Amino acid sequence: MTKNKTISLGALFGLLALAAIVIIPNVSAMDMSGMGSMQDMQNTMQAQAASQVTHPTLPICTQVTPSVFGTSMVKTYTIPTGFTGDPSTANGQCIVDTTSYSIQNACTITNGIATAGHCEMFSTSWKVDATGPPNLPTEEWFKLGGLTLHPGEYLDLADTTPFMTTKGHMATILPCDDLGQPRVRVYEGILDGGVNTLEPANIQYLQHISDPGRGICAYHFDIGNTTNNPDGASDFVMMNDGKNSVTFTDRNTSTFSVLEGYLNGMG
Repeated sequence: MTKNKTISLGALFGLLALAAIVIIPNVSAMDMSGMGSMQDMQNTMQAQAASQVTHPTLPICTQVTPSVFGTSMVKTYTIPTGFTGDPSTANGQCIVDTTSYSIQNACTITNGIATAGHCEMFSTSWKVDATGPPNLPTEEWFKLGGLTLHPGEYLDLADTTPFMTTKGHMATILPCDDLGQPRVRVYEGILDGGVNTLEPANIQYLQHISDPGRGICAYHFDIGNTTNNPDGASDFVMMNDGKNSVTFTDRNTSTFSVLEGYLNGMG
């Protein structure tokens, strides 16, 4: 009895082993086949997703310079390539080139004038920083006494063209009202043919060294890359955007310092 039972158990184990040899490869083959099907499905899904991805197809920016009727002067406008009609009515967006940077910072055109974004061709010939070339001015001081700005007029404080300022600082003492609000505003950006990306500087009021009762207030602020000027700024102006004329006194001064930037090789 014992011998027969042992033989039966041995035979059973042998059959199980034989079954494992036969069945396991089949299971493995099924698994590999299943993995292949999943991979094919994944590839198909990725291909479908890729076909659904769209990129902005904006026209290339170009400039036109029509003559001013009756004079020898010309006006320059920025327009999208393919635009027809009066260039002073061009509105929308365009790109300087087909790089991802240009697409992400598309140039905005308002009435034929580029007002924000990457709107000009730039080529970094060399950069200027704390250890950069010393032949460019890095700090200036201005005395504004005796100047008058009527409503809508502006004073060009600094133009660093073809040097683009990406980081800098200004400190100024301006005429102000009783609440410490400046009576003129500082703007930064790019002023060029067909381009005007000037925007107000984000100034900080220094109340501890200001005397608004006498109309003398101190402010400071950083300059350089801004929302409208991702490539940096080259023009820094003061503008009277109020309704009354503003006359500067000998107490009104301004500093201007460049900390970082680059020479635009396209200029």
